[in-house]
Amino acid sequence: MNFNGKNYAPWKARIKTLLQAKRLWGIVTRTELPPRRDARPDVVDSFWSREHEATAFLMTTLSDEMVIAVSNKTCAYEIFELLEKTYEPRNWGSLCALREQFVTLN
Repeated sequence: MNFNGKNYAPWKARIKTLLQAKRLWGIVTRTELPPRRDARPDVVDSFWSREHEATAFLMTTLSDEMVIAVSNKTCAYEIFELLEKTYEPRNWGSLCALREQFVTLN
């Protein structure tokens, strides 16, 4: 399923589950931070390899329009943060509108 700007809630649920299964969710949410500059090279390489994997995974689940919208972001966290800030319901009105969309789908 590609995120197209209208299906954020189901896309987020799927992407979160898949990234958790791949042990990449912490990179996307920044609960796992990049290693310090003085970290061992293998630790640094491992982190950035996983960062690139998470970024690629996110990008492959976005529609062409969404890829263009996030193309100036350089890491998985920045991509996810932009999408979350833009599409995550934040207030009661947004939640009511989302509920109404859900009801009309059924």
